[in-house]
Amino acid sequence: MGRPTDWTPLADGDPVPGDPGQVAVEARHLSTVAQEIQRQVTRLRAIANDHSDLKGQYVEKLKSAASDVAESLDKVVGRYQKVSSALTRWVPELEYAQAESLKALTEAQEAYSQQLRLGQPTMRDPSKPETDQQKQADRRRQNSLNQADHDLAAARTRLNNAINHSNTNAQDRAGDIRHAIDDGVADSWWDDFKDFVDRYAWLIKDICTVLEVIATILAVIALFIPGLNVIVILAIAATALALIGRTMLAASGDGSWMDVALDVLALATFGLGKLAGSLMKGTFAASEDVAKGLIQAERDSSMLGKAGNLAGRTADLVQNNPLTKAAVSFLDRAGFGRLGEGLAGLTEKTSGLLEKVSAAALEKASPSLEKTLATVSEGIKPLHTALYGGEKESLILARKIAAISARFPESSEIAQLGSKFTTQLNYSRAAFGTGAVVDQWDKWAGGFGLEGPGGPVADLHFPGTEFYARFKESWKTEGGLW
Repeated sequence: MGRPTDWTPLADGDPVPGDPGQVAVEARHLSTVAQEIQRQVTRLRAIANDHSDLKGQYVEKLKSAASDVAESLDKVVGRYQKVSSALTRWVPELEYAQAESLKALTEAQEAYSQQLRLGQPTMRDPSKPETDQQKQADRRRQNSLNQADHDLAAARTRLNNAINHSNTNAQDRAGDIRHAIDDGVADSWWDDFKDFVDRYAWLIKDICTVLEVIATILAVIALFIPGLNVIVILAIAATALALIGRTMLAASGDGSWMDVALDVLALATFGLGKLAGSLMKGTFAASEDVAKGLIQAERDSSMLGKAGNLAGRTADLVQNNPLTKAAVSFLDRAGFGRLGEGLAGLTEKTSGLLEKVSAAALEKASPSLEKTLATVSEGIKPLHTALYGGEKESLILARKIAAISARFPESSEIAQLGSKFTTQLNYSRAAFGTGAVVDQWDKWAGGFGLEGPGGPVADLHFPGTEFYARFKESWKTEGGLW
């Protein structure tokens, strides 16, 4: 039979709550568990003390492990037995306190009813004198009212005694339980870790959510404002910290492994994009070397190019001719310094003129690579860089490769390097595109929520996206990994 819900006039609610029957059930359950553990301890010790003919290193290890586990479990047996005993003792103590509280309630309700009935004044004619019978009736009513007040006070005292009895014995049984679990069997580091994560799961979730939003914003900024490498580094750092938090939550059973996978994907796309960018630089450098070789071959094979090469060598010969230098030095020592200076100036002008002639002839014979790539950096807009994952350098490299390929359409080597560069560029785009699409999908379909110690404090989701939330929930490990 359940406890009363109305405790007027003694209390607003049940002053001695509890379910002795359920406590007794739990006490019997713990006793049963203790018996089962004791049976397992007996079996383990039998294994540890086994004198069979089994041979091999594993046998001694098995016996040692069985002995260690039996020792620890034996302590656990005592824990369960003592807690079961404490709960068993608590049952009659709680029953007594609750019975006393019910008696106090019955007495209080009777006294309170008397107070309400006797507290109403008797209606009389004030113009008539009070009779002896009326005076006696007033005295009896007052005596009864005083008795009701006394009974109500006694009921309150009885209830207070019941409450004190319950609280005192509850503290004693709690002390017995604390003493029972202080048996040297300590929780593992994983239990401590899991308890910590369980306690602060709401805060860890909020921190991860904020970090992921920051990473998304920084990634978008990096798309349209190229060259800010610190932005990319901060985005990677925020994602990495969020990944740590999400992994903690998933491992303890407080989060979804889907969130972990999304953060891993975000970091992987950052890494793959950087790796592809590094490979593209190497491919372009190889294309640059091949192009320079082709340009030199063109210059060496044409008459104009040969003339340019000859002019260049002549300029170098004039500039660095030891006879000219010796003549300038002799004139200076002989007192004809001005004449020496004039000879040196003429030599420099002649060399410079020959160098210009050489450069013009070579450029005419086969334009330099610098001239071919001179305009590739012009007209670049933020949207253009966004299509290359926010990497302006990737866009410029792609334009340079295209310019070299257009300059040497007959070169199979240039064509192969161009194809290789395109493949690497597509890897970079795929990494960027995959990361961006998945991240944006998770933000829009997954919604945005913040939690507090007592539950959600903000939960923004678009209608129709509940299926995605259920899908992510299905990736949770109930109870954690262990």
